[in-house]
Amino acid sequence: MTVRISLVVVLLIIVLFLVKKDGLKTWHALVVTLFGFLLTDTQLAGPIQSVVSTVAHALSQWRL
Repeated sequence: MTVRISLVVVLLIIVLFLVKKDGLKTWHALVVTLFGFLLTDTQLAGPIQSVVSTVAHALSQWRL
């Protein structure tokens, strides 16, 4: 659960940065957000969650 929350916060920061600095229009960000919500109701939600969890676990194992 904490991985989801922190990943959501990181992605929110990235989207806000792109809206502010790189000219991403607000409505583009809203469309992508709505797409993400709708994507969770499809059969792709499970594999996407698995990939994200695997990548997050791999990144957490790195020692700097």
